[in-house]
Amino acid sequence: LMSLLQAILSDGSFDETIESELPIQSILSKNFATDVLLSLVLPNLVWRSGGLAAALRKLSAATMFSLLSHHNNRPRRDADVESDLYKLETLLHLIPILHSNLEDTESTTRELCCHCLSLILEQLSIHDFQSIWEADTRVVDTLYPRLLMLLDDSHDPVRVATCTALQHFLRLAYNPCEEGPTCRLGFSSL
Repeated sequence: LMSLLQAILSDGSFDETIESELPIQSILSKNFATDVLLSLVLPNLVWRSGGLAAALRKLSAATMFSLLSHHNNRPRRDADVESDLYKLETLLHLIPILHSNLEDTESTTRELCCHCLSLILEQLSIHDFQSIWEADTRVVDTLYPRLLMLLDDSHDPVRVATCTALQHFLRLAYNPCEEGPTCRLGFSSL
């Protein structure tokens, strides 16, 4: 099922077929992505021992990357409608799972999780990031040092993906205000 879902999401003609033949595009873009993510993809990203579990984590990370990329590249038809995929409740489930997979033994899984974090952080506003930080301080405080450690990864694609994730993370953590620029990163993060 996960392979089929990943193949469908990575095929660009699927979106064109949906738009031209079916009138349910708005349903797919608002609720389908979140339902698929929470019920199919996230449970398979939880660490379990064994080769089959590692392969399933890698495939789930690829599916999540395809889903997020597909969702981020879709033109916004209703600017007033917030995507369910980027609501606080969804992100509070998603970010810790991606965070935990940054230490996976498979380099491809680490790379895909960095790319997924980049896509998520790129879409967040500073206000949303602050809300996530207040809701789960431990995960956000440890994300910065974990990303820094990945800069020393033995695989170049992981390091490149980490740079992009760090760029978006630092954009959100650095808060210019009227009193002067401040950084939200505490001493425990540095």
